[in-house]
Amino acid sequence: MLTDICSLEILGNLEELYAGNNRLTNMDWLLCPKIEVVDLSHNDISMIAKLGNLPFLRKLHLQNNQICGLSGLGVSNTLRV
Repeated sequence: MLTDICSLEILGNLEELYAGNNRLTNMDWLLCPKIEVVDLSHNDISMIAKLGNLPFLRKLHLQNNQICGLSGLGVSNTLRV
């Protein structure tokens, strides 16, 4: 099980990320400008962060986490949470 992911900036063309069912605790490493789909369901994430820097993000799966704040949600016309 993953407990941390190093920065994904080097994967500049990454469009989909499926990292559900792990032990991730944050989203600070999610710096992929072209990402469209992110599945982080069934982890230990408590805060949503840095989504304003993901202009193409349209699907975000966070069910079964420990979310206690939405301050990092940002504004997106295409995002479905």
